Amino acid sequence: MVGSESVGSVPLRLRFRADAAYRIKEGGYAHLSDLTEGPGGSLEVTAHAPLDGSGLPREVLPWVYSFGPRVEVLSPPHIREHWLAELREAVRVGEGEE
Repeated sequence: MVGSESVGSVPLRLRFRADAAYRIKEGGYAHLSDLTEGPGGSLEVTAHAPLDGSGLPREVLPWVYSFGPRVEVLSPPHIREHWLAELREAVRVGEGEE
């Protein structure tokens, strides 16, 4: 783990829209499993991620954020809440509401 020690891991459930699902299907993501196709070409996957001391998967979150609105964190709830809070903060900053 970069910059800190892992204190366990967590399975993250993610849903990719069709316009990102093709990238996941191309392969090369060793940390993904349980790929399930959904409506409209979406894809749900489980990402196995190490946790840092604060209980967050800091190594995987930048990868998740790189998909922007084309991915949704479904579970676990505390990581979904963190993901949503980060996105909301980015919108506030982008709109000049710091």
